[in-house]
Amino acid sequence: MIPDLRQFLDRLDALGDLRRVSHAELKYEIGAISELAFEKSGPALLFDRIEGYPANFRIAVNVCSTQRRSLMGVGMEPNWSELEAMTNWRARWDA
Repeated sequence: MIPDLRQFLDRLDALGDLRRVSHAELKYEIGAISELAFEKSGPALLFDRIEGYPANFRIAVNVCSTQRRSLMGVGMEPNWSELEAMTNWRARWDA
């Protein structure tokens, strides 16, 4: 399992499954961009340099919105089928 969100985002970035978005406006743009990315099963998004907020204020969205990212988030192989994931999840639960 990946121990924290920063490491998870780094792993997504290394796999090409994270996009960074700079200078988005919180009230309307971040929500709209996030929704569009979700509807298209797009990458996880990391909003940085948000208008009107300190430089270190960031927002990560859609980090577990696909099966692949969800499996990675709980320490499973991202390429497992749904059946493999459920079988392994049950084995972990019963252990």
